This record gives sequence, structure tokens and C-alpha cells, in this order.
Amino acid sequence: MHPVDAPQQITDAENFFNDNVTLHPVDAPQQITDAKNFFNGNVTLHPVDAPQQITDAKNFFNGNVTLHPVDAPQQITDAENFFNAVCS
Repeated sequence: MHPVDAPQQITDAENFFNDNVTLHPVDAPQQITDAKNFFNGNVTLHPVDAPQQITDAKNFFNGNVTLHPVDAPQQITDAENFFNAVCS
């Protein structure tokens, strides 16, 4: 819950995101890829001093990934909840 001092939680969230969301890009592979790239570029590079990037990544994640839970709504929900819990 503390983006400033929790690099391990950020790493955990990235791993969870990679394991649960990118496995199911059924109806929107480009959106999933864009969200992953944005997440990787903005969250995992800046866990210490960039709360705005964390917020931007969360908003991008919510806008692009959760709109497309076609074949795995529970996995998407789980990943979003995990992301929200550790990155917000």
C-alpha cells in the first residue's frame, strides 16, 4: 500500500499481473500488451519516488485491462485487486 517504500510489493504485483492477466488476452491482445508495457515502464522502474506514475499506471490498468475480461474474469479481478492493494 506504500509505493514509496515497498519495491518487493511492486515486484510481487508485477509477477501476479504477468501470471494472471497476460495469460488471457483473448479479445484484446494489443490492449493487454499496452497495459503490461505501461505497467512495466512506469511502476516497476519507479517504486520509490513516483506516486504519480503509480497512479497513472493504475488508471491505465483499470481502463485497458479490466474492460476485457472475456475468458478469465476472475483472474482479471484477482489481478486488479492485488494491484490495487499493493500499488495504490
